[in-house]
Amino acid sequence: MRNMAFYDYYDVAVVGAGHAGIEAGLACARMGLKTLLITQTPDAIARMSCNPSIGGIAKGNIVREIDALGGEMAKIIDKTMIQFRLLNKSRGPAVQAPRSQADKIAYSQTARLTVETTPNLYTLMDTVVDILTTASSTPLPPNADSQAEKGTIPGERRGNADSNITEENYASQAARSGMRQKVTGLVTERGRIIPVRSVVLTTGTFLGGRIFIGEYDAPCGRVGEPAAYGLTASLHRLGFTTGRLKTGTPPRILKRTIDFSKLEEQPSDTEVIPFSFDDKEVNRPLVPCHVVYTNEETHKIIRDNIGRSPLYSGKISGIGPRYCPSIEDKVMRFKERDRHQIFVEPEGLSTDEMYLNGLSSSLPECVQDAFMHTMVGFENAVQSRPGYAVEYDYVEPTQLYPTLETKRVAGLFDAGQINGTSGYEEAAGQGLVAGINAGLYARAHISLCGPLSELPHTMNGTPTSMEKGAFSLHDKMSREELQHFAELSERETKELNEFICGVQKSAGYEAFEKIPEYEPVIIGRDEGYIGVLIDDLVTLGTKEPYRMFTARAEYRLKLRHDTADRRLAKYAYRAGLKTKAQYEAVEAKYARLAEIEALLLKKPDAENPGYDDADWEEAKIDAKYKYYIEKQDKRVAKLHKMENTHIPPDFDYGSIPSLSAESRMKLEKVRPVTLGQANRISGIRNSDIMLLMVYLKR
Repeated sequence: MRNMAFYDYYDVAVVGAGHAGIEAGLACARMGLKTLLITQTPDAIARMSCNPSIGGIAKGNIVREIDALGGEMAKIIDKTMIQFRLLNKSRGPAVQAPRSQADKIAYSQTARLTVETTPNLYTLMDTVVDILTTASSTPLPPNADSQAEKGTIPGERRGNADSNITEENYASQAARSGMRQKVTGLVTERGRIIPVRSVVLTTGTFLGGRIFIGEYDAPCGRVGEPAAYGLTASLHRLGFTTGRLKTGTPPRILKRTIDFSKLEEQPSDTEVIPFSFDDKEVNRPLVPCHVVYTNEETHKIIRDNIGRSPLYSGKISGIGPRYCPSIEDKVMRFKERDRHQIFVEPEGLSTDEMYLNGLSSSLPECVQDAFMHTMVGFENAVQSRPGYAVEYDYVEPTQLYPTLETKRVAGLFDAGQINGTSGYEEAAGQGLVAGINAGLYARAHISLCGPLSELPHTMNGTPTSMEKGAFSLHDKMSREELQHFAELSERETKELNEFICGVQKSAGYEAFEKIPEYEPVIIGRDEGYIGVLIDDLVTLGTKEPYRMFTARAEYRLKLRHDTADRRLAKYAYRAGLKTKAQYEAVEAKYARLAEIEALLLKKPDAENPGYDDADWEEAKIDAKYKYYIEKQDKRVAKLHKMENTHIPPDFDYGSIPSLSAESRMKLEKVRPVTLGQANRISGIRNSDIMLLMVYLKR
């Protein structure tokens, strides 16, 4: 008979079920690991908080890379798209990218059904408030702290240093040990303690979130949905540095109140290219988008009310996305512009709401109404939801390895907006990589450390309550409340760790404090936009929401959206996310392409003798651009060699007498893993990289 136990254990727990979270959860479950996906509400799984679209310049490439790696985003959008366009069709294939409008309701429902029907994956409606760790037998890496200069991170909080708490025991005992920590469990708002091997944090805008609409503000991650509190304080106790970022969304308008006869129509392409390599065609009803423009009257209303915007009144400290500014930012920063383009996009086939892409605002609702009515076709438009800004906490990302595992805590991975990025695609790409590596870590943990166990029902955490005098977590916790939280956490940590250590010892394992080693999946900058994204984050960090562009990728001719499977299927196969048959099919495809290319190089005007049309067209592109590709291949090969030159973690940069003082200081601070990573550190001289290469060869 099964013992009475409420708190089950999991190999991997994923915190948050947005676009990053579902990719992480699905990957781990498909790798055969017992996986828990924790969300504040299952009704919001993969909800599109902002623009109801997937893809775009560089972003569409990321979606196809996710598919090549065994992820789900491409398959979901193929099932739920309501418009498709291939962007940059007049330009070369390396910068072309697919983009689709999504039916946001169908997208979320499809994602939820996928999650809930995937073996090994379990959902839990709750909020995580604490991370429990133990001190390992491995020293803390010398570069575990944030590499950002102190005082340069918006809303900066470095561990508990800025909590106005001087008590030595506020930081966790494991954090004070001087050793690298190792994750052992999670605690939820309802007092549930969950033993785990690895954790992926994908908290989105909910981590310490607060929304702003004019003079109104509230502790929410999305309008009407409560933010998550406690977890940021937990991260501070573990020693992490956090900051504050900001994003926003425009008002939603009822379709029937817009006069579309006055707007410019933007139809869908007639030829639809599936995002997923597994889908041969997409059969979906396609609808048009429309274009409208602001005008001088719009701008005057915004300027006259700018003091009521929380962006300008000082209420918001977080930095917003530079490449997707609010309408008030655009009006104030680009005063010479007499109009700004707005895309009017449907949110789905079963809703009357329309999304105004380019009109993000946090001005009061009455002001949003007033300036909206100045646009042609919107004279009688009715707003169903207001635009708003949301400010939230993020973990400064130089505290992560390229695996997205934190340097300070083994087995703890971060993905998505918690790392300072913006966009569904960027989040999903990180979620997939973090999920794969969390799964690989968990597999190694099983072998090294032995079993986990359900907890007895007597081992309870402390549930939060809004009752007067009860334990409560909120956004403005006092010094005394934070200290009480720390004391509860230490008690729960001690009880959990002693129990799990005993379980493993009784099974013949003596490795509770050891950190498992695993062969990680790390995407190179020459292998995918996902690799560029992650490398930029962990090497350079970010102080504003990071968005992917083709210009960020020095290898972009190699990163076409139609070749993602060639570059990345091997990693999916290695992790167990693609079968041997699937991987061999990719290999066979590119063998056929090589055969076609050889034919076209001999006879450029040859007609297709019977090859698959898609293969023929792709090979024609390769043949047409062969010279440019070969030229880049040589450059890539040279740089790739440099990229992979390993730098020992304890390398003595002081042993290079001619190294400049500035470069030595930055190299010692970042402690790059490879020479290529060192080369991308801002301010490092090329001559110093050459010196470093010489000394590494000795």
